[in-house]
Amino acid sequence: MEGEQAIHAFLAYLHTLERSLKTVIGYQSDVKRFRAFYEHKHQAAWYVEDTTHEDILAFLHTLKTEEGLQPATRNRILFGLRTFFDFCKRQHWIEYSPMEDIPPVTTPKVERKVIPLPALEIYLQQVDHPIVAAAAWTMLYSGLRISECMALTFHDVEWEPEARIIVRHGKGNKSRIVPISHKLREILQTYETHHRPRVNVEERYFATERTGQLSPSQFTRVLHQIAEQRHWPMPITAHMLRHAFATELVRKGVNLVQIQKLLGHSSLSVTSVYTHAQMTELQDAVDRL
Repeated sequence: MEGEQAIHAFLAYLHTLERSLKTVIGYQSDVKRFRAFYEHKHQAAWYVEDTTHEDILAFLHTLKTEEGLQPATRNRILFGLRTFFDFCKRQHWIEYSPMEDIPPVTTPKVERKVIPLPALEIYLQQVDHPIVAAAAWTMLYSGLRISECMALTFHDVEWEPEARIIVRHGKGNKSRIVPISHKLREILQTYETHHRPRVNVEERYFATERTGQLSPSQFTRVLHQIAEQRHWPMPITAHMLRHAFATELVRKGVNLVQIQKLLGHSSLSVTSVYTHAQMTELQDAVDRL
């Protein structure tokens, strides 16, 4: 099977599974990247059945030594290729996948930057950009991802019969509902009344008057400027806000299944990384024995 034809069939298959556009583009990029490597290496057109185990190893070596990609990025590309060749095998274009016996790249464990929620509250009180501030408070008190927060419309923030945020396009195109806490209720109502008074319900909830939206880059830039002005040791990121939300819930004994639903995680194993704070406290407790 000629490589380009296989890629087109693979992408069509992903669309039938209703994978998100971002996921489809990612897979397409991974496979086309390998095709370019193969054709440069062999000076010939790529046919999937000609791909060998050695080709994959050489490709991974190139990603590391020549392109300098980090282990996590190489693993993502590796997963994309594995999915592609598994598809080719099911189509009977190949008898064996060249990805067999290719282990994932070992990734060094990176210690997460943990900033307590009260410290972040002090930080956000200094943000003088009302739209960015409202969005940041929303992430801190709801655990939304920055992409989810920026995509909200006025339809997605409901006050009656219950105060809640509807995340319609979460990761993997999964939707979920996040209740609005009492703290966040006051912040958002003030925002709607004083900083976004005239809008259509179809428009973005967090938006500047000039662009009609708030971009992740603008959001991040404002937070970084606050860190520089106030001489904070590090800039605050959107993920730190989400991380603090989850960590605080764990610290207060909220069930992991409930936290999983609030964060929109696909499995409890992902949510469990936020138990580090709780485990630290438990370690301190047992060390007193």
